[in-house]
Amino acid sequence: MTTEQLERFKRYGIPIDDGIIRLAQIGEENKVKMQAAAERREAEKEKKSAENEQIKKTKEEKVTGFDSASEKQAKEIEKAIQAKIKELSKDADNKDRVEELNKSLDDIQQMRNDRSAVYSYKKLGSNDARGRQVNGPAIIPEGQNKKGQDLISMYGNTIGELLHESRHGGDMARRTLSKDFLSNYGVSHEINAYKAQYGFDGYIDYLPVFDKSNPKHAANYDEYGLKQGTNKNYREHFTDGVNNINADFVNGIVWFYNGTTPEMLYSQERTRVRKDIWNSR
Repeated sequence: MTTEQLERFKRYGIPIDDGIIRLAQIGEENKVKMQAAAERREAEKEKKSAENEQIKKTKEEKVTGFDSASEKQAKEIEKAIQAKIKELSKDADNKDRVEELNKSLDDIQQMRNDRSAVYSYKKLGSNDARGRQVNGPAIIPEGQNKKGQDLISMYGNTIGELLHESRHGGDMARRTLSKDFLSNYGVSHEINAYKAQYGFDGYIDYLPVFDKSNPKHAANYDEYGLKQGTNKNYREHFTDGVNNINADFVNGIVWFYNGTTPEMLYSQERTRVRKDIWNSR
């Protein structure tokens, strides 16, 4: 019975038992309480929804400094690194490689935490790589997005190659290598990147200065350092350990051959600096 009904009864002089009146009052009070409870539930629901939205937003903000596809790839790379660490840790002689692998995990995390850039893993041979004429493993700054974040692309097909480029990316995220890749780029950055690659692969295949007088170089290769009947250059297979990856090793790597002339990794065309400055960085 509502208050409106009670007022109607009084108005027409209809006697109403006090008990009925009280019951009606209780009913009205309960109605008010139920309405208040419903409003509280709705407010709590809205509050919870807002909290969930904030949690979702926070998670999205925290997710990564990678683009979404590269974040998935980064997680796959992390799993491969962890599996390799588990494998290598069985032999104490592998401690240097394990140390590098742990550094590679940190490289990925540093990039993930870097809000000033968006890092991307890209495959060699892809349309993107062909469009940019990227023919080998590389890290390339590609301008900025509308948010002012630097766009950093890392090209490679094997985990070893990607860990090499990720070391450069990690250094960029740590601010020990400029994101234009040239301002303070030097031999120390390549030493560390080749160590990262060696940590996973256990070897480095590289293009050396071809020496016709070296029987090892000359066997089955012509005077241009090309394997007979192919356009493949002779490559050195380095397995001398992490600690022997040093400035001498890096400065012995050929970037590419211009005819029979080797263009070295440290060449001014590539580094934009003299060799003495390159070696000081």
